Amino acid sequence: MSSSSKVDQVVWDTGFPYVSLLDFPDSAISYLPAIYLEGHAMNGMLEKKSLDKPDEVRPFKDGKGQLAVFTLGNHTMGRGEFEPGWRWSLHVKPIAGTDSCQAAHTGIILEGRMVVKMNDGAEMEYGPGDVFYMPPGHDAWVVGNQRCVVFDVTGVAKYAKPQ
Repeated sequence: MSSSSKVDQVVWDTGFPYVSLLDFPDSAISYLPAIYLEGHAMNGMLEKKSLDKPDEVRPFKDGKGQLAVFTLGNHTMGRGEFEPGWRWSLHVKPIAGTDSCQAAHTGIILEGRMVVKMNDGAEMEYGPGDVFYMPPGHDAWVVGNQRCVVFDVTGVAKYAKPQ
């Protein structure tokens, strides 16, 4: 199949998107699994990267950790390493240039502990094995003397990236 195949329609009968291709109207492969991104059907492709070889590394202020960034297809994700004493308002705010973190984070805590405090005062502590969602508008800090390591699949594209 060429990348110039024309998309005829999207079928959702099984709960998964399938694209009907005009190039193969009578074949057994006229409906192929597809990924829909920004209104364009794209064929999925297997990819892998090693955690040891990020596409980019963004250090935090004062050596208090870093964000290793990985891009696969149209998805950007990262492994954040936050050293004891790290606090967003001290070590990322000067890079971001905003009053609070404006990224929405979804991921898992791999080690260590972190507290997140929302602009409205709501606060939650996370630890190893916790799966999290942290909406925009928060500060955060490492709890205790152990570094905190997280894997974030949504809030990475612009996080700790100089504006």
